Amino acid sequence: MPTPNLWLYNRYTKFWSEFGKSIKMGIMEDTPNRSKLAKLLRYKTSTSGEKLTGLAAYVERMPDWQTDIYFLAGESEDAITKVPPYVYGCILTCT
Repeated sequence: MPTPNLWLYNRYTKFWSEFGKSIKMGIMEDTPNRSKLAKLLRYKTSTSGEKLTGLAAYVERMPDWQTDIYFLAGESEDAITKVPPYVYGCILTCT
């Protein structure tokens, strides 16, 4: 039997796969509930592999020296991985 944390993660991952797009749409359209919906968002990170993480958990794991979070948004994970490396430099120097 999986540990309670793994069980909960698996359940939420299933929930996210079914309702993630609706939650993202709600973030854009449901202004009064935006902060509540934001707590439900999950992301893949450069170090999480296939696992999803929430913003609060990501911030908790940030090193002390890290003061900013940069992200790329795109149509698909495949599209994002094809972004040329020079864009990363621009993101860091243009912001």
